[in-house]
Amino acid sequence: MKKHIKLTYFALYFLFLITVFLLFAAVINTTAGNTSSYVEIFILILIGTALFALAMSNYATSTVLERSITAAESNTQKNSSIIEEKKDNNASAINIPDIIPSSATDIEHFGEQLLKNMANEFNIVQALFYSKGATSDIFHCYAQYAYFSETKPAEFTTGETLPGQAVKNKNIVSINNIPDNYMTIASGLGQGAPKSLVFVPLIHNSDIVGLIEYATFGKLSDENRNALEELSAHVAGIIINLNK
Repeated sequence: MKKHIKLTYFALYFLFLITVFLLFAAVINTTAGNTSSYVEIFILILIGTALFALAMSNYATSTVLERSITAAESNTQKNSSIIEEKKDNNASAINIPDIIPSSATDIEHFGEQLLKNMANEFNIVQALFYSKGATSDIFHCYAQYAYFSETKPAEFTTGETLPGQAVKNKNIVSINNIPDNYMTIASGLGQGAPKSLVFVPLIHNSDIVGLIEYATFGKLSDENRNALEELSAHVAGIIINLNK
């Protein structure tokens, strides 16, 4: 950019010199008198135009530099904002190791502590923790969170009911339109029906060893889904060890 500007001013200055020379030659040819005065005038014109061209070139160069510095500062600020945004996103990510209990010695206490730890991170209002034995296909509920029903959660097998279908599919399932009377949340503010129901199969080496079912008043986000997939693998491995 600076090179083009300098070349432009040089070309204009060169054309100006040619014009002055032609005018000077015309004056010499058409005017009688002392030619030394014309030479002096021509030299002064050359000096003046040279200084003018140099000043304009320096001004243009400084303007370009200022614009370049401004653009560089703007890019630096944008990059800093992006880095800070990434730091904030990473800081808000769910830390799976902090959720998984480390001191539970049996599957009941492990499930209860796990659901309690998950409640704040995933906005859970009610949850159930299921597991099955190594030689059985029956999933039994070992732990509950905020479950106030007088009847115990029913057992199920693969493909049976909504939890059984989630186990069969081996994928996290989120249902936004919960069937009527499927689950009611009781609290000090009264009773209400949750908006979403989430089923998280606990998978170990392609085998389903358990299931977490929880209700929430919000929808399952992509961030939470990714965190639940990571959680599933960790919890499934612990269930295998506890069942031994």
